[in-house]
Amino acid sequence: MGGHCKRSFEYLKRDSWRFHCFFYDEKGRFGFWKIGGLPITSKKMQWQEGCKWEKNIEYARPWPDGDVLIKGAYQCPYAVLDTSTGAVRKLELTGGLAWLEGCDDITYRNGNVICLKKRNEKLCEIDFVRNGEVIDSLLKSEWMMFTSPLFYGNEILMDVSSFDKQDHAYDFGERVVNFDDDGFLYDEFPETWLRYNAFLDSTGSSVYYASEDLYVVR
Repeated sequence: MGGHCKRSFEYLKRDSWRFHCFFYDEKGRFGFWKIGGLPITSKKMQWQEGCKWEKNIEYARPWPDGDVLIKGAYQCPYAVLDTSTGAVRKLELTGGLAWLEGCDDITYRNGNVICLKKRNEKLCEIDFVRNGEVIDSLLKSEWMMFTSPLFYGNEILMDVSSFDKQDHAYDFGERVVNFDDDGFLYDEFPETWLRYNAFLDSTGSSVYYASEDLYVVR
């Protein structure tokens, strides 16, 4: 069975699963894949309350109780997949979740709901919001950022650019930034960029992974 990995899926609590990728097939069956092992197919997604299966999931993220947060499904900007039953229900950003409105990316980690929210439409200015409170910010206003920052496992991806040819943002692609429960760890790890399937360091040295290395057929 071929599967489509939806970015990096870092953590699931239910049944003590620790998988790194959520995937689904053409029939809407979902599963989890830990790199280095075989994909494990679970159940077929059962779409509820007006949500519709259109093979168009934008991304999947961990959610409380071992569930999966799905973004971009047809008629459901956010939905929650119950991994024990396969039911997918629309997530309303109201009440205690109203603060998530306007977030660029949302995930669940160590008992906290976390979101990334751009301050400026064009500049690289990002707030790190945990349980409704801004607890950290990353301000790199010398960089342009027209797309949304995204969680990528234990990292955050920022697609940035610069007019300064001496700046690595001029041609290196997406900046990879580590984070923990309390915010950005921008200066605590070596400078790393993602360009296509290669990771680059501050000198331009790269490590490349072919697409075939990340594709599994059973």
